[in-house]
Amino acid sequence: MLLLALAIAAGLFLVPVGLVVVPLALLFWLAFKVLRLALRLAVGVVVLPILFIALAVGTVVAGIGLALAVLLPLLPFALAAFLVWTILRIIGRPSRHPAV
Repeated sequence: MLLLALAIAAGLFLVPVGLVVVPLALLFWLAFKVLRLALRLAVGVVVLPILFIALAVGTVVAGIGLALAVLLPLLPFALAAFLVWTILRIIGRPSRHPAV
């Protein structure tokens, strides 16, 4: 019976305390959640454009590297074809002074 009386007395004490403490706890928790959201938003607004610019630059550099990796081994063949074309153009050109 004494235990029941203590439980009722504790409940009568804890209910008003809970009614005061819980809203204050929720208020502080909500304030810090809003602060966290605001900081994340500010960091996102500042960092994301820089990140996208770096991503674009990296993509362009990677594309140039890929193009060079594919085209550089073909350069000797292109040079040989250019030389053959130039020689054939010189040889095949009609002379300016026709033979009499």
